[in-house]
Amino acid sequence: MKRNFMTRGMALLLAMVLMLAGCATGKPADTTAAPTEESTTTPTEEVTIADVGEITFFSVNLNADGTDNRYIMAYPNGDGTAYVEFVGDEKKMGNVDESAMEQLATVVAQSGMSAMNEQNVYEDGAAVGSVYVEYADGSMLSFSFTGVIPQEYVDAYAALEECALTLTADLEVYVPVPVVMEGVNEEAKNELLQILEKTGIKELDTFAISDVLKDDSFAYMMGLSSAEGIAVGTSCAAMMMTTPYSMVIATLEEGMDIETVRADFVANMNWQKWVCVMPTGALVAQKGNMVLCLMGADAMYHQTVQAITDCGWENLEALDSPF
Repeated sequence: MKRNFMTRGMALLLAMVLMLAGCATGKPADTTAAPTEESTTTPTEEVTIADVGEITFFSVNLNADGTDNRYIMAYPNGDGTAYVEFVGDEKKMGNVDESAMEQLATVVAQSGMSAMNEQNVYEDGAAVGSVYVEYADGSMLSFSFTGVIPQEYVDAYAALEECALTLTADLEVYVPVPVVMEGVNEEAKNELLQILEKTGIKELDTFAISDVLKDDSFAYMMGLSSAEGIAVGTSCAAMMMTTPYSMVIATLEEGMDIETVRADFVANMNWQKWVCVMPTGALVAQKGNMVLCLMGADAMYHQTVQAITDCGWENLEALDSPF
């Protein structure tokens, strides 16, 4: 069965852009607003298997408050199995019986979600919902919402999530692990790993931990004016520059004034070093002979701030983006 992977890729890219756009705003969204005439749907009273088309690609996303992104993706492998990826309270991914596609198709039809086809509504706010379903006959179900998510969609997603829980019941929970480069300062590395674990962020494997070389790029990578007084600089950053996230630890040389380094971070952190995105907040903290500087956006930033607090870092100083 020939699949249009380019179309699917564009659809997934659109979903990610919408998710980032929703998260980039600081305003929480009311996800249960009364449906407007544009978004009102009428669920199908009764659906039989004969009424349900064969799904060849399935992607559905709900980020109801800008902090908890949930999604379900599935497609048949062509060998009697289907690949399913489900991120809810936990992340599961792997191959299941191809009947999973039929079950998802039935739930979609029963939920009345198809009545929202191509009803795209974009408003300010953190909430994001999107759907892209491709059927074997070439038809599609596609729409997205930001800001205010219709209650019909929230309810439909809940039914799909219940279905996904059943489909992935026998799959192992995916445990993401940050990439740790060779030769990383042991004390700083352990602090960063402890913080990341406490965040509960599902996408930990998109981060890389490494020591920062004391060369011409040191100041840029660390957000300091120079390497003077710094014994070791250690960085934890998103591997894709489209994610505005950086957490660095400066381990000080003996006798170096910790307040001088804190002030250096505040004065020299680069808010504009990412591609087309920008962090919404920054934090400077200290522990022993280490100074930490975090820069990040929205939910990921706030989760990390809480984790830093839980890990015993002191004298936390939060900074809002100047832009």
